[in-house]
Amino acid sequence: LILAKTRDAQVLINRIFAKKRVQKFYKAGCEKRIEPGIYVHYLNPETRVPRSISRQPQDGWWDCRLEVLAVKQTSLGFDHQIQLITGRTHQIRAQFQ
Repeated sequence: LILAKTRDAQVLINRIFAKKRVQKFYKAGCEKRIEPGIYVHYLNPETRVPRSISRQPQDGWWDCRLEVLAVKQTSLGFDHQIQLITGRTHQIRAQFQ
């Protein structure tokens, strides 16, 4: 979580994000273990949540890529450390389904 205390700081943060100099990692809890690796799916941008998803390319559908970096077992299932290669709305949820 990043918060800017001043307007100048906010401008600087926005520039850093725009230049893609920030790495973002996500944590996703799931009942099933998803093995580490790169996952590629295709998401229908015209559907609402839950979005339609395919493993095969479809005309006009978004290319979605994420990498599961690590998996840790917990008392409730598994925690997955993820890095998005693409950043689509509801991408992690759609790809983990």
